Amino acid sequence: MRSESELEEMCVIAAKAQGYQHRKLDTGLNAKGWLDHAFWGPGGRHFIVEFKVGSNAPSPKQAARIQDLRGMGHEVHVIYRLNAFLALLPVES
Repeated sequence: MRSESELEEMCVIAAKAQGYQHRKLDTGLNAKGWLDHAFWGPGGRHFIVEFKVGSNAPSPKQAARIQDLRGMGHEVHVIYRLNAFLALLPVES
């Protein structure tokens, strides 16, 4: 994978093919620490994803946000590879 945006695009396409809706989380100029995308799927399933490539890790603000959201019971993932994202989606019948 060459770039984070390529990984994001491939994952969004895969999610849409499985009936998910998504929203890129753009919260404006004071958005430091917010994660990349939220996904809502069949059966009421929802999760939040921070996409990274290579050895990049979430920033300290992102890591704190992930911990806070998980502490509130939300499903949050840091995704480095398409296969890891595909594993989150239901298997087609």
